[in-house]
Amino acid sequence: MGVGRVRHQSQLSELIVLPPGFARAAVLLIAEQTGDAILLRQQLAVGDYTVLDGATTAHVRQALFEGAADVAIIAGLPSDQAWATCALIKRDETAFVPVILIGALPPGVYETEEAVRFGPDVVLDDWPHPADLQRTLHTLLRIKRQTDSRRQQIDSDAQHFERIKASIIDRVSHELSTPLLIVKSAVALLAEDVYSRPEGDEQGLALMATQSVARLENLVSNIRQLARTHHIIFSLVHLEESADYALRQLERAWASQGAVQRITKRLPADLPPVLSDKFALGHLLQILLDNALRYSPGGTPVYIFAELADNDEVLVGVQDFGEGIPEDELKHISEPFYKVNNATSRHQRGAGTGLALAGLLAASMRTAIEVQSVLGEGSTFSFRLPAVPLADRVGPGGWAPGSGGG
Repeated sequence: MGVGRVRHQSQLSELIVLPPGFARAAVLLIAEQTGDAILLRQQLAVGDYTVLDGATTAHVRQALFEGAADVAIIAGLPSDQAWATCALIKRDETAFVPVILIGALPPGVYETEEAVRFGPDVVLDDWPHPADLQRTLHTLLRIKRQTDSRRQQIDSDAQHFERIKASIIDRVSHELSTPLLIVKSAVALLAEDVYSRPEGDEQGLALMATQSVARLENLVSNIRQLARTHHIIFSLVHLEESADYALRQLERAWASQGAVQRITKRLPADLPPVLSDKFALGHLLQILLDNALRYSPGGTPVYIFAELADNDEVLVGVQDFGEGIPEDELKHISEPFYKVNNATSRHQRGAGTGLALAGLLAASMRTAIEVQSVLGEGSTFSFRLPAVPLADRVGPGGWAPGSGGG
């Protein structure tokens, strides 16, 4: 029997148990499948820890999105990979997940400001004795419990404020919606009558009225959605469903009636689902598609596309072949009430709230909108969402069999 095997068998009897007062705790283990890592997994599992597999970036992102991990252990990885993984965990602002790094960071990282913000909480040069690792885990889990308790109080206060704000917004939008519906119906009937007559000034007035009502309708819709941007519920989402939801909403909106047929979906059949909110994602796509329809000629197509990108992410985008955006104005387009000062623009119907709301929706879904535009050729608005291969969703708790212990 080898020395390594004797050591592993003897150390397996030294359990790494939960801290007193803890009924459960989940460890996200990110490590190569070495003998030490396998032993550590066994010690944690026998000690009543839930062990989550962080073998891929997708697994790590999934644990963060679901709030499944109480602490993370990064062990035996190359220094660059260890740093990238630790930074990924620490950049997630929705939860505090302490990180234990067994190994080393790249040279020079410790002296940077990023190391303070996104570095590990504990660094161990070599595999620790089980008793030492247990003490470290106990300390970090107690710190996490205290931190979570304070965050919950802050979140509770923030949610109370958000409920008040949402109530006010909902009330205002409701009060606007009722007279707007009456005006919309009246203008539709008047416009139908005017258009049946020979061409004259009345048709121009009818067109102005219908465009103004459409603008108000879109503004009220955005106000309603604004109240929901802080109520994102993450789940497994098939992009096709959110895209279809966006198209249905556009078909119902007066401003885009007759233009939806210009939209073509380019969504691969084998595209994996993403972690997102189905309706928030649908509304984000609706805003981007509406913007593309407004600012591109009637005879040009608008594409909604998606593709599997690097780092287990899905790139989602909307492309048009319209006016484009001047380079010096790209940084301003997500500002509330900002409209591109393009002398060639034929579209002044928008209130300048759509892209600002799109930015808020994207941030609520933990992503950001990227814009590529060429003046006179068109624009592409895109964002990235974590991909979730279906194979990773089987088994208890949504994790693949064998990925967790206990």
